[in-house]
Amino acid sequence: MTRATSDRPKRLLTAGACALLIGMTLTPPAHAAPAPVTHATQAEGDLRRMRLPWFWPNNYLYDVSAAAADSVWISGTQGELVIPGPIPGTGTTVPGSPVVRRWNGTAWQEHPLRGWSGNGSISSVAAVAPDDVWVSGPRYANGTYSGVYLARFTGTGFDPVAPPEGVRGADLWATPAGLLLTAEVGGDARVFRRSGDSWSAYPPPGVRTHAIHARTQDDVWIFGDTSAAPGRPIAKHWNGTGWHSAPLPPIQGEYASITGAYALSANDVWAVGTDHTRTDPPGTPMVLHWDGATWTRAAVPTSGINELGEIERDGTGALWISGHATDTPNRPALLRYDGQRWERLQTPAVSGQSNVHMLQLAAVPTSDKVWIMGSGSIGGPIVMTNG
Repeated sequence: MTRATSDRPKRLLTAGACALLIGMTLTPPAHAAPAPVTHATQAEGDLRRMRLPWFWPNNYLYDVSAAAADSVWISGTQGELVIPGPIPGTGTTVPGSPVVRRWNGTAWQEHPLRGWSGNGSISSVAAVAPDDVWVSGPRYANGTYSGVYLARFTGTGFDPVAPPEGVRGADLWATPAGLLLTAEVGGDARVFRRSGDSWSAYPPPGVRTHAIHARTQDDVWIFGDTSAAPGRPIAKHWNGTGWHSAPLPPIQGEYASITGAYALSANDVWAVGTDHTRTDPPGTPMVLHWDGATWTRAAVPTSGINELGEIERDGTGALWISGHATDTPNRPALLRYDGQRWERLQTPAVSGQSNVHMLQLAAVPTSDKVWIMGSGSIGGPIVMTNG
């Protein structure tokens, strides 16, 4: 999964998007060290397909975030147009119109993006709380990039907010420490935290951000790489006074990426990603654990999975990981950690699809529900729910 810090979508998904809402009762974890794993045979549950709101053709969903059962947000674009060029594979893309929708527990709602002009997309949405929801994305005027749109939900719509000085594009992250914004400024990767009505800047971490998580404002983990060593993951930790490197285990493929992270405590941090090769299958899942001193590879039941997406914590304290399955390609891969063991959950087949690629994940912090979003082999967006 590619992250961007300019005017490209942070979580770009190919050929449409899909979402799953899966809920199961869990026991809160004790935040102990990694424990035994198992291959679960969970019931699929009473899942049903939901109708998404109408979008213009050529619509894509890029991000999903949840603050409550009635505050689940999706974002993307619709009506994108590709004008073919004289040679196959060439042409011009005309940006579409932005998409932001909220699931209020019973229906999808649209809220105005005040101050928006031109074309573009909402590539990032971060629901820190039901009354603290942020969106960002690139805008275009006559096909030319015209700046980043950054706005905050005020209850009836989104009002523009000035980004940090020099920011061209912005990725937003809802964390326990509040809203984080990552961007490139003057050629440097930067991290900002929203503090009241202003932005607080962290010193440059020296890492192109692929994943970030803040347990507190002085306990922040960032994962990425550098232009000098692309595909070689780096982890750094902010302890309140500076960024400190924390060596990761050697990669096992030709290159690798860390795409999600979550810190349960200072001595219990998880990161997920994929070791990539240029052979088939194209990747090997990577789950890493920090015990306060060292990063190690964790034993997780990832057989039949070739890619991992994100990791989130739900309202019961359980951790969830999204992924792509090769053994059941028309079913999304989903892993869960209840504090005692990791298990791979049985998920339903997505009707009419031979392959689904669903890596975007949002956990509802007030329940045991999660949303997974991605793309299918054919057709438009898909949503399923057990509600």
